[in-house]
Amino acid sequence: MKITRILFVLLLLCIFVVGTGRLVLAEDNHNHVSDTHEHHDKEGPPDHKDKDNEEEDHHDHDGDEHNDESETLIRLSKDQMKEFGIKLQRIDKGVISKTVTFPGEVQIHLDYLAHVKPRYSGVVKRIYKHIGDKVKKGDTLAIVESNENLSSYKIKAPMTGTIIQKHFTLGESVEESSNAFAIANLNKVWVMFSVSEDFLGSVKEGQPTTILVDSQVVKKGIPVSYISDVLDMTTRTSTGRVELRNRKKALKPGMYVDVAVELGYTKGDIVIPKTALQKHDGNTVVFVQKQTGFQAHPVTLGEEDSDNIIVLDGIESGETIVTYGSFTLKAELEKDAMGDGHAH
Repeated sequence: MKITRILFVLLLLCIFVVGTGRLVLAEDNHNHVSDTHEHHDKEGPPDHKDKDNEEEDHHDHDGDEHNDESETLIRLSKDQMKEFGIKLQRIDKGVISKTVTFPGEVQIHLDYLAHVKPRYSGVVKRIYKHIGDKVKKGDTLAIVESNENLSSYKIKAPMTGTIIQKHFTLGESVEESSNAFAIANLNKVWVMFSVSEDFLGSVKEGQPTTILVDSQVVKKGIPVSYISDVLDMTTRTSTGRVELRNRKKALKPGMYVDVAVELGYTKGDIVIPKTALQKHDGNTVVFVQKQTGFQAHPVTLGEEDSDNIIVLDGIESGETIVTYGSFTLKAELEKDAMGDGHAH
């Protein structure tokens, strides 16, 4: 009996020790899991954190792009565009004329010039017309008394025009060979120009010309009517000629001009008026119409003539640009760059 009790007590002790060990192990595992959860709660899942940062960075980047685009847009109402004289044009292909400019001088058209002589030698009794007077064909210019029979006769205008010279005075004796008056019709004039030796083979009759006075266009599209085959031995130039209508008397004989002769053409995929160009921030720019405003595009330029220029890069065919009034857009853009504009 005593042995049986001892065995029973030992069995109970074994059961108690085993149970206590399992309890401690379970508590340790629970504490470890709790620590792990607590650590995750403090730092958060790494994958989720990186994703949130990426999305935040993406939104910031998008916002920057939107702000950059909006900062370059100049917004004007229709009334403002009208007020500033802004004109638009769709970009298209075109041609640039190749020209060379020569010095020239306005001269009297010799087919419209008359030298008036007395029919007989005699004495000038009356003078009716003077330099600068306008006359018509048949008008009496002066009266001369003949030396042969002392009878008087009239000197009449042979053509309509302006008296540009008068070579005698009242009471003067004149001979048959003397020039009494010179009359010119200045409704047509010649422009004579000197063609340098380098261009003798390039300038030909029929080529269109532009006549300029002080860099301002006076006449355009007038063909070359004559090129001399003789070379001046002193200047090494040949003489060219252009015939012009001059009803408004804008060109006066003796006036110096420039004659720009068109030698040919260069085709361009994008040709725009030079009035569309502006300088901004060290670049040549063109203002392109967008859906909500106008944007300055830096451009690369090619050949040009007096009015137009080829654009090699920076704008595309089919876009609409500002051709007149772009200076106003430039001013608005510069205001906005200084933080004082109202572009957007």
